[in-house]
Amino acid sequence: MSDTLYLDIENDGDRLLMVGWALNDGPVKVDLARRYLADPSVVKVTQSDHDLRWFLMHGWKVAGPWFDTKVMAWVLDENQPLDQESLTKRYVGHRYKVKRLTQHAGRVWFDGRWPLDEYDKWPDNTQENFQRYNAEDVETLRLLYKELREGLRHSEFEEYWLREEVPYSSLILNMEVRGLPIDLDATNRLAVEVRDLRDEAEARLREMSGLPESFNLNSPDQLRLYLFTKWFTFPDRLPMDTDPLPSDLDFEVHKVGQRYIHGVWKCRGRGLAPTPPPRKKVGPESHKPSTASPELLYKHGRDPFVQVLCQDYRRMDKLLGTYLDKFPVVANKGRIYGRFNQTGTVTGRLSSSDPNLQNIPARRDIGKRVRGLFRGSFIIGDYDALEMRLMAHFSGDRRLLDVFRTGGDPHALTAQAVFGYLPDHDDPKRDMGKTLNYAIGYGAGPRTLAKSMALAGYPTDESDAREYLAAVETFYPRLFRWGRNVIFQARKSGGVSTIGGRRRHLYSEHAAGWKDMKYAERQALNTVVQGSAADVFRRTLLQSERLLPELRLLAQVHDEAIWEYGEVPTGERLAFLQRVMEQGHDFKLKVPLVFVPAVCSDWSQK
Repeated sequence: MSDTLYLDIENDGDRLLMVGWALNDGPVKVDLARRYLADPSVVKVTQSDHDLRWFLMHGWKVAGPWFDTKVMAWVLDENQPLDQESLTKRYVGHRYKVKRLTQHAGRVWFDGRWPLDEYDKWPDNTQENFQRYNAEDVETLRLLYKELREGLRHSEFEEYWLREEVPYSSLILNMEVRGLPIDLDATNRLAVEVRDLRDEAEARLREMSGLPESFNLNSPDQLRLYLFTKWFTFPDRLPMDTDPLPSDLDFEVHKVGQRYIHGVWKCRGRGLAPTPPPRKKVGPESHKPSTASPELLYKHGRDPFVQVLCQDYRRMDKLLGTYLDKFPVVANKGRIYGRFNQTGTVTGRLSSSDPNLQNIPARRDIGKRVRGLFRGSFIIGDYDALEMRLMAHFSGDRRLLDVFRTGGDPHALTAQAVFGYLPDHDDPKRDMGKTLNYAIGYGAGPRTLAKSMALAGYPTDESDAREYLAAVETFYPRLFRWGRNVIFQARKSGGVSTIGGRRRHLYSEHAAGWKDMKYAERQALNTVVQGSAADVFRRTLLQSERLLPELRLLAQVHDEAIWEYGEVPTGERLAFLQRVMEQGHDFKLKVPLVFVPAVCSDWSQK
């Protein structure tokens, strides 16, 4: 029987502050623990990949099977909180005696008072408490693992977990510690350009609205006042040397101090019809009109202020805040070491964070330029319409099957069903057909489809969206019948399963959790499509790792994979990689998959 090493570390980034180890049911000395960590016959158990990632990034050798309790709990029930404290309370019945670590003001704190980056300055008794906290983590990890393993053993998911998720955890870990090479000089130059574009968009917004400089375009409350009322006021203070002073019609003075003039701006609002409140918000925000881009573009997509706000200003602002300003901060020796979260979605699709590489725009020129910052010796490939092909497989719809078996264009075909002609690749109608296809895969109704169209740059009202869906249903009748059957079966059984065997737990029609029926129905259909696509990709990436060891996987983003190579691969090896990615999933599909890898010097080239 294999030994099992349980470990939990505490660090402040680069420094290892505390190491908690346990071998089987007892403690282990640190010098032996290093040996056990590198022993391929010893099972490693951690909560998430944090600990093993730290060891690998700092030159330690890690080998052998690895079990992640977070992934184990996610396989059992993807709807539950997955932090160690919540899982321990649920499965072990244990409450922590020592307060957990917290993060605020950009720092990690112990007991709410002691920052980890000042560990050397802590009093002796605080360091002793920290050691007890670490030991408690290791002990509860051991108990949690045994309960989760027992739960998997008595469920239908143990074989799936061992076959699919355990090796995938190691693949993701290796992918994270390799990092993506980035050109930071080019990043800084592009940041200057994007900042200018954002400033230009902001100037246009202020010019068309007449709003003063102190009006905060990023404030939902102030935006609501401007967008949804005809007249409004908001408080401000002006320096005494303001020249020229605004007129009394624009600024009502309430008090004159030694340094500032206090008062309120009197502004003309846009007077648009309020958008619906956000559905999932709770608290004070739950009853206020939404200022999110999807809602604004859906409701007021033809308004010029809304267009510039959502499609220009916010897009540039997000590129700066999420990517261009962040890349130089998080880069380490010219590489971005992002996190790829195996349990980040309930459907099974991989998500990413720190930074979120999944959300870099791909189609617009500026998005391609951001991707072009990642430069190296790459092989990049992506699946052609993977989710649509799986929809064809599951539904058996004749038209969908034919288009993929003959190498046709499903997005142009859908556009033809709606608009009456077959558009070419650059026709906006084809792009609308593509948005329609993905919306169908997500189980979208008319309102959701209209929002998706508006967000893609094609303002559409709900009645038009309803007509589009009706036209597509007439064109793909078996696809829609299959979708309704998935929803029917989900209501009966309380969930759905992906092609690889992972279960998504929904709720029965009469359960209290099934409050928003339409949302749950979309989740059922989306999980089968998106979760099955994740199953396919997971298997083919594992095969590529095993059969092409000369390639180093750096990233999986949606249906796209990026590898790094040492020597330029021959055409024969590229063709072999293509076969692995198209056929290595071992599922018996009714349609062929298409994955064309290419040698690239930056991410944008593919």
